[in-house]
Amino acid sequence: IGDFHMLNVADIELSNNSRKIGLIDVDDVGNNVPLLIDLSRLLVASQVSPANVKIDKLLASYFKGIENNSFRSSFVQDTLKKSIKDYEDLYEAYIKHNTHNEHFDSNSEVLPIDSAPKPIQGLFSLVRKNLDQAVFEYAPQAEILDFGFRVKATGGSKGIPRFLYLIKSPDGKLEIIEFKEFVNSSAEKYLPQGSKLRRFNAAVKMYRPKEKVSGIFSLINSEGHYFIARTKLPTFVDFKIDDKMNKEDKRNLGEFTIFLSNLYGLLQRNQMTVSQQEWLLKNKDLVSAELTKFVKSYITALKKINSTD
Repeated sequence: IGDFHMLNVADIELSNNSRKIGLIDVDDVGNNVPLLIDLSRLLVASQVSPANVKIDKLLASYFKGIENNSFRSSFVQDTLKKSIKDYEDLYEAYIKHNTHNEHFDSNSEVLPIDSAPKPIQGLFSLVRKNLDQAVFEYAPQAEILDFGFRVKATGGSKGIPRFLYLIKSPDGKLEIIEFKEFVNSSAEKYLPQGSKLRRFNAAVKMYRPKEKVSGIFSLINSEGHYFIARTKLPTFVDFKIDDKMNKEDKRNLGEFTIFLSNLYGLLQRNQMTVSQQEWLLKNKDLVSAELTKFVKSYITALKKINSTD
């Protein structure tokens, strides 16, 4: 499974200055899990967002993917057509927003290591040598200007430590590299997931571009702790999902969600045997009905839990 929802999938910049749509966050991927579990997560996410796309429309798009038919999205096509100058401007704005005088900006979400809880300070001391080494293996002539940490208080990555480095290349370009601890997947609830390296490689192979991407994207093993090393790059697909979204953003989010359902069908098709594809298509009405029932029940339970918090 790929944890394939609208906040985890976006445009990925390639080294040749083009881009493709793929999974940008692989931390909760899993192996050997019932195929439709992940689709359920995408459907639930779509129903609790302002996208407001009906489940049957998303399922129809998904089954088009299983049939090897693509959904054409003008929003996605416009994103992929952005120019080199468009991306350079986006990148410059991203760096300016997060840094000041070649350090992490005090208003950014990156905090000094010495302000971290003691366990996080201890973890950084333990793994720092290997993280530094990973930076210089990626960019041998780079200068490390600053480093810090970040921990999300909400969401699926809640509590997972991330260490961030600000580096400078000889040509003066600034780059932010994140080392996010790669913890166990929620898929462990179904079946043992094997090694973290196997899980990471499977996700990259299935859900990310085959071409060389811009920046670093790899798995680092440091003192028994695994970290996803990735250059923090801005994306054109960057929805701020809340009730204040304007009509155009809601429309684009809805279209993107339909596109994701279709793309997921195309990608899952590659994981199936021909007989599995045939069975799923033959029984798509039954599968759709059961999935719809499950998603609606799940959302009802979720709302009930949230109302009692």
